[in-house]
Amino acid sequence: MANTKLNNYSAQNGGTIPIQNSEGGNMKSGGTIIAGHEDDHKSENPEGVNTLVGFLVSYSKTELGEYWVLREGNNFLGKENDCNIKLNEGTVSSKHATLNITRNEDENKFDVVLIDTASANGTFLNGKKILAYNGIIAKNNDKLRIGNYELKLMIVDKYAENLKKSDIFRGIVDYDYSSREFNSDGTKPMNY
Repeated sequence: MANTKLNNYSAQNGGTIPIQNSEGGNMKSGGTIIAGHEDDHKSENPEGVNTLVGFLVSYSKTELGEYWVLREGNNFLGKENDCNIKLNEGTVSSKHATLNITRNEDENKFDVVLIDTASANGTFLNGKKILAYNGIIAKNNDKLRIGNYELKLMIVDKYAENLKKSDIFRGIVDYDYSSREFNSDGTKPMNY
């Protein structure tokens, strides 16, 4: 597994994450966690900003729906203010769970691991409760239950789907129209 960047948080669990496949197979350790930060407005590709990889979508709290952005690295779910995915509801623990999303360079895709962080009410993947601190592999369109929230996992894997930045993208040019001459009624002179 590739190195993992953390979304705004200090390393936990000694920098590795235990992973178990959905069939209960052998455990292995995840990648090293490197602290990063999020500031999408500083430059086109600022150091430490993690790649957009998908969304969590829920209709549990409102029929209009809610969504949360997922980025490469650790995405903490809980009701604490510093969680990436803040789920402000009484049945959700402060730091309930995490979605660890790393690039698997061998298979050229993202690996997604759901980890319950010893929450009071448990974390469920497709209706099955997962063990605390034993990561389980999650896939696109899986359903997570965190407290009373049911969340649909929507992964957009830019590597597997060969999505990349265009080399021919053009910027927008703002024109200053104040220097142009206009008639007093606001119409343009004939030479325009």
